[in-house]
Amino acid sequence: MTKKRFLLAALFSVMLAAIAAAAVLFSACAGGGDGGHVFFKPAGVSSKVYVIKEDKMSRAEREMVVSLQGIVAQKRAMIFIEDLDSPNENGNSKLWLDDFAEKQNVEIVYVNNAWKLLSMFAGEITDMKYVLYSSPYSSGEMYDLSINHAATIAAVERYVMVDTSIELLAKSRGFVLGADAREYTTRTVFEKYKDVLNKSYLVHQSPDRSELRDYAIAGKALCYYSDYDTDLSINQDVLSWADDNAPVFGWTTSETNFVAANTLRSKITVPADWSTNLSFFSAAQSAGTIEQEHYEQQKVTPEAGKHYVAIVMSDGDNVQWIQRNFITNRSFFGSPYRGDFKMTWGISPTLSDIAPTIMQKVYSEATGKDQFITGPGGLGYVNISDYNEEQLSKYASLTAEYMKRGDLEYVNFIDSYVNESALAAFGEQAQIKGGIWSVGNKYIEGEGGVYWAGDKPFITARETLWRANGSADNDYYGYTERVAQRINEYKCDYTSIEGYTVVIAHAWSIGTMDYIARFVNKLDSHVELVTVGEMIQMVTDNVRHKDVYALDDVKKEEIELCGIDSDQLIWKDVKDKQATETRTFNFNNLVDFGGFETGHGSNEYDAAAWVAEHNNSIKLDGSDMGDGLDPMPNSWMYNMFEFGEGDDLFTINMYAGDKADTNVRIRALYEDESGNLVRLNLADGFGGESRLDEYGYFLLTQGNNGEFTFDISALKGKRVIISIEQDDNGEGSGELVYVDYIKITAAQGEE
Repeated sequence: MTKKRFLLAALFSVMLAAIAAAAVLFSACAGGGDGGHVFFKPAGVSSKVYVIKEDKMSRAEREMVVSLQGIVAQKRAMIFIEDLDSPNENGNSKLWLDDFAEKQNVEIVYVNNAWKLLSMFAGEITDMKYVLYSSPYSSGEMYDLSINHAATIAAVERYVMVDTSIELLAKSRGFVLGADAREYTTRTVFEKYKDVLNKSYLVHQSPDRSELRDYAIAGKALCYYSDYDTDLSINQDVLSWADDNAPVFGWTTSETNFVAANTLRSKITVPADWSTNLSFFSAAQSAGTIEQEHYEQQKVTPEAGKHYVAIVMSDGDNVQWIQRNFITNRSFFGSPYRGDFKMTWGISPTLSDIAPTIMQKVYSEATGKDQFITGPGGLGYVNISDYNEEQLSKYASLTAEYMKRGDLEYVNFIDSYVNESALAAFGEQAQIKGGIWSVGNKYIEGEGGVYWAGDKPFITARETLWRANGSADNDYYGYTERVAQRINEYKCDYTSIEGYTVVIAHAWSIGTMDYIARFVNKLDSHVELVTVGEMIQMVTDNVRHKDVYALDDVKKEEIELCGIDSDQLIWKDVKDKQATETRTFNFNNLVDFGGFETGHGSNEYDAAAWVAEHNNSIKLDGSDMGDGLDPMPNSWMYNMFEFGEGDDLFTINMYAGDKADTNVRIRALYEDESGNLVRLNLADGFGGESRLDEYGYFLLTQGNNGEFTFDISALKGKRVIISIEQDDNGEGSGELVYVDYIKITAAQGEE
């Protein structure tokens, strides 16, 4: 070591010692499976935490800081990466950080440069050495796995990871080459370090991701990605080497094969490839059980003539989803509809170890109508029907233990087929009161049957809210009104399993809260919503304790399919809106819309907002992401009017987005004299009914931009919601509608 580097290292060691002297450490388990913990937890978290924002770093610098974060967390967690927060992308890292700081009583210090942060902790790096690698972004090779080899080397040797694109910058700061990960394969790095690596968990991470490796490095776990590996036996060898019931964090290109391989070898899949800062969050101390503080299960008194339904949101095993934008996204927990009806949500029990403050925060935001059960698979994503038989009892015991820590009593299984004998191990667990089972295609191949273990029911899903492009059964499950139609005709008998239906809401299609609210609105009054826990208790108390493979009830093909509507507004939710007296709307600022409210759907690009474009306007945007079946508006604006004398003409000025066309609909909603809802599509200003499609949409293009005037004289004397709605017509991107102004005027010649 040169004198200069020696002095730098000595200085940094002194700085780190000073930081350590000020640190307050919280007790935590330092190893997977140690002290009753399956999941790795660092030894503690410092009283002072150093935060760097994502936008202060290049991608290569972020990867370097991720490795530094993990190396430092081998002793205690001290570094946090604050992602750019947005509703549909990185989500809530600042929210989680502030919540963590409050709960764990830590001080936050921002650092604005990756190299400065590295210098602060250089004493933690062995002899100021780096391990060199090339990511797919620097090498141009999507199958370049050296970033994972570097993470494994960094975990054991405590070398900071440096991409080839920033190697000269590292050298200029006194760092020296310790190892070149490009010289390794997954096999050679595994064979070299397997005797000193942590066998209690694995990280399976795509080389194009910068996330998650901090957690691998912190616990000295193998980081690899078998999907791209030419060594076809490496995954089997790694899984055989790792401990039984070890979690595998990350994800894959083939969900079915990946989970099946892990399951057969008694490994627990934890979807987490987009998870950030797990080496930080897992260092938090949780005091005993994390309670569902607002939910208290009610004892439902069953009634003759009623059918009981539990709606379950899918994908609760997905750690990264819960961590990123789940809590604020209006499609899910951030929905304005949440709390209007009973919902059951999945959540991964792993969070009680790897992110207890996040789990606690999610629970704290729940209403009394939100119940949590485990995500699919129990403790993690596994297929219990194929789980290694010798380890199934141990897995069931671990699931129950972590359910207790997370205040969970009901489990959600996911399998391609029903193996009722696999339930026995779970029925023996006092913590588990029963559960639901998602089986096969769209989760409903269990056909609503029930299976008993330990005198507890495990009910298979009977219905699903799920639409997939090109799927042959979209007519049955791809429309909320048709799923509701079938349930409305199902048997009403609380003494038989036919009187109960579990509906799985597929989070990535029509299982979002906007669609669920519309589904609930279509259910007849004799259908009552309950939570999974309430349904399990009702079935336990009232239904014969005998396995039922297929229901003796109406079949879906026996029901004539109802028509499809495309209402984005639920009338009962908007009919009491205060009517505006304004008749001219210029939308000159983002505060005063004259009573107009905006809304949008749940897809990634759906949005409605004021913009300065087109002389100040409301921009309606959105895409159905290639779903040609979807007739629902992507975005909208609406207002309530009490039309009277002088309200004859409705004029609106609209522009289509540049180089695009889009569907637009102007609809009047009101109740007739009998109290029936009337939907009237305004047409004459577009040239008549012939210019509208079957759902009432007009194709707005750059060629027909401008002012449109409609005769609304027939609406006089009525309370009317007028809504302006944009919908993706499936023809491309940029499908925007700009609403410049709206005027309601008298007809010519009238005063």
